Amino acid sequence: MGAIRQISVTEQTYYRWKKNFGGLGTEQHREVKLLQKENERIRRAVSDLTLDKLILSEAARGNLLAPRVGTAVLRYAPCAETPKR
Repeated sequence: MGAIRQISVTEQTYYRWKKNFGGLGTEQHREVKLLQKENERIRRAVSDLTLDKLILSEAARGNLLAPRVGTAVLRYAPCAETPKR
């Protein structure tokens, strides 16, 4: 337990690390970290693509604002400048 105090972590953190990484060697631990980073990158990519798909499906159904309506909404927004005509 002296080692835990030396690296300034709680016992709970130590036991959680031991449970997750206790049987792993240095190389295996490095590989787990790389896989976790890759997994996060892929999750973000899927999230972005899902959002793009939703936007395109809304556009295909015609649920987007027409340009005139969009400018009318901007005209009455409190932080937008009034468009000059």
